[in-house]
Amino acid sequence: MPPYAKWVLLREPRDAALLGALANVIGVSASFPFSHPNLPVVDRDEVERIAALAIAAVRR
Repeated sequence: MPPYAKWVLLREPRDAALLGALANVIGVSASFPFSHPNLPVVDRDEVERIAALAIAAVRR
């Protein structure tokens, strides 16, 4: 069974290490300014956008 899709919430900068430790990360939300070269980064309050991206990722 492939790893399930994950949306990662980074509460503080040191949590960014999670991105290298987890498989099948489809997006990120952070409580601080953050960018990623390959993953969408969405404000954690944009629930509808996160949901749309998560649904699209799972359908691929």
